[in-house]
Amino acid sequence: MKIAVMGMSHIKALQDAYRGNHSGLADAARFLFVQLRRPAFGMKNSRFSPHDLDPLHQAQLSKEIADATSGASLAALCIRGNIFQLLGMTPGTGESQPLPDSGISDRLLNKIVADVLINDSWLSFIARFSKTKNVIMPPPPPVESEEWVRAHAGCFDEKIKLHGLNPPQYRLELYEVYSRLIREQAGKHGIDYMDIPQGARSASGFLKECYTLGKEKIGWQNRPTVPGSL
Repeated sequence: MKIAVMGMSHIKALQDAYRGNHSGLADAARFLFVQLRRPAFGMKNSRFSPHDLDPLHQAQLSKEIADATSGASLAALCIRGNIFQLLGMTPGTGESQPLPDSGISDRLLNKIVADVLINDSWLSFIARFSKTKNVIMPPPPPVESEEWVRAHAGCFDEKIKLHGLNPPQYRLELYEVYSRLIREQAGKHGIDYMDIPQGARSASGFLKECYTLGKEKIGWQNRPTVPGSL
């Protein structure tokens, strides 16, 4: 079986799983990886959409997508997905209301919607050139423990020290809003949504800490330690 995986920073989780043959992943299928975010294309950050590429790079990427998905049983899409972390981790940016019962501010929601529209352009682009069934794989939900988050803060370290940390339920609510919007966008393009397995989530909906790499940081580096199983 051949599986094509397309995405940005998140596909490294599956690349690591494949190379390490976690859960017999490499024995079960042949994986091909297509990295969408490329500095060589002038994509300095993940806010680039395919419409920002010049025609030559668009043509190159569309051919790679067609080649990778030709004869594949499935195309797994891991496109972006850290906006809920970037915008909702701390309450001190003026873009979020820190209390769970206050809901998500309109300003923050508008930023999430704008981000999802970039995802939408990628889904539309991939759907045009993919030659197999497409499924989108969302990023994992946040970890509940504030102690864990502070210990693995990474690029959020200074912000957390300066502004504090939003409550766990608020961060989870933000993730659920983002996931719902992505599910809706996927359905519009005939792309299935492959949710995080329930076994990887706690009873309250957070990512279990055993599915993180303790030495890694949150954000795009928060990769499952058993990504083959996920």
